[in-house]
Amino acid sequence: MTNIQVPPSLLTFIREGSTFLIAGHKEPDGDCVGSQLALCSVLNRLGKRAIPCSAGPFKRPEIASYAERFIATPRQEPESRVIVMDCSSLERTGDLEPYITGLPMAIIDHHAAAKPTGEVVFLEPSSPSVTALTLLLIEALGQTPTKEEAELLFFGLCTDTGFFRHVDYGGEFTFEVASRLISAGASPKRTFQKINGGKSLDSRILLGLILSRTESYYNG
Repeated sequence: MTNIQVPPSLLTFIREGSTFLIAGHKEPDGDCVGSQLALCSVLNRLGKRAIPCSAGPFKRPEIASYAERFIATPRQEPESRVIVMDCSSLERTGDLEPYITGLPMAIIDHHAAAKPTGEVVFLEPSSPSVTALTLLLIEALGQTPTKEEAELLFFGLCTDTGFFRHVDYGGEFTFEVASRLISAGASPKRTFQKINGGKSLDSRILLGLILSRTESYYNG
């Protein structure tokens, strides 16, 4: 089992708030999108107002369908709080930065080089993804992920681990998280199809042309 603990200050930050802007980094990936949407869903279930925010653009094919669920110009309200996910600096949020600057802020991230700027910080470089940390947060709030939330979290876990290809020795926590999410309704098969399926024939032909011109240097 993992030794990662959700900071009590983050639980207090959430319990004392009523309206949250859930922000992520510009040019988001699956981990960023999955953690944002899952946390928004949980906060809504807890009776809070949660708004997923992103500057985009949603360039990656596997996340393009989620773009319409985010807003890029959120309205600041006096009671608003911000939770920034999968990055630790406001600069990384891109054009979203001016809309969230000055608001009470929490950071949830797993990047070792991060220099967090929020008042409340949940930073754990040993975590394979922010969606894994989000699962721990959901459980610490006394909740169990719904099927949709589990699918979002599993999607982010898989995109950040290369569908577990990047998991090395000591990666037990990754599979603990995967097991709990599958138990909650996530499907590895459907997730793999979402990440890798639907690519056009032209894109496959282009990849073949690129690989056909590959050269080897420095003895391979």
